Amino acid sequence: MLFPGLGDLPNRTKQAYEELCECQNRVLGNPSPENCAQESAASDRWHKLAKIEEKFWLQKSCIRWLRAGDQNTVFYHRYVQTRTARNAIRSLTTETGVSRRLSTLREKRFLTFNDSCNPKM
Repeated sequence: MLFPGLGDLPNRTKQAYEELCECQNRVLGNPSPENCAQESAASDRWHKLAKIEEKFWLQKSCIRWLRAGDQNTVFYHRYVQTRTARNAIRSLTTETGVSRRLSTLREKRFLTFNDSCNPKM
């Protein structure tokens, strides 16, 4: 069993999603109160199972991180590179909605700073 104690969670989540799709199709064909109630219950069940599955995978990734953690491994260095790339600021948007590349802003700030340090007489 892939998920001990959780009873094959990915399969149960998939089945709940398929059931939700069937209920939604029934509601589209016949929007009776009974069909709507069944669709609502199926939706709640699928959302609950999907959230549990997501938490499981998040916990599993944290466990892997704790095992490989700060060791000098390929996994660690890829993780750091990915995080650095994701957190990099490439552009800024002004109040007017104009997007400016960071490299252009750096050049302008450098020239402004350089001019203020070396005033022309």
